[in-house]
This record gives sequence, C-alpha cells and structure tokens, in this order.
Amino acid sequence: MFIRVIANRVNQKGQSTTDDQTQTITIDAQTMERFLGDMANEKPIRFLPQQLESFTGKYSRKLGSGGFGIVYKGKYRNGVELAVKVM
Repeated sequence: MFIRVIANRVNQKGQSTTDDQTQTITIDAQTMERFLGDMANEKPIRFLPQQLESFTGKYSRKLGSGGFGIVYKGKYRNGVELAVKVM
C-alpha cells in the first residue's frame, strides 16, 4: 500500500501559490509506519530560552501563527533548519 501526499506551497502570507508548483509525493506505507514508530521512541529535547533565541535570530522570521502560538523559522547549530513554536 502507498500513501499519496499532495502539497501546495504556501507563501509567507499564508496564501497558496499557483498550481504549477503543486507537488505529489508517494510514500510507502511501511516506510511511514516505521518512521512514525521511530519518532514515538525518541525522547524530547529541551532547550533553554536563550538557545531558542539564538536558533531563531531573536525570533526575527515569523512563519505563521494560530490558536496555539506563533511559529518562527530557525536554524540549529549544525545547520538543520527548524520551526520553533512559542506557546
């Protein structure tokens, strides 16, 4: 069995971009189940407020917001991009 994910890109204002940028991704269901199982076994990592401020450039790039807080773009010290939700 395969899972098909269709994703539209969204700009910084939260608006969907044109149809020519729509992506279709097909994922093997067993691979997805293994990934979710691995994630369930991971222990959460806690960061100090000063570390989060450093990762996000003092919360300078807002990605979006919702009922549970604002999400900021950041970069972990090894270069991996991340999203930080402030609740």
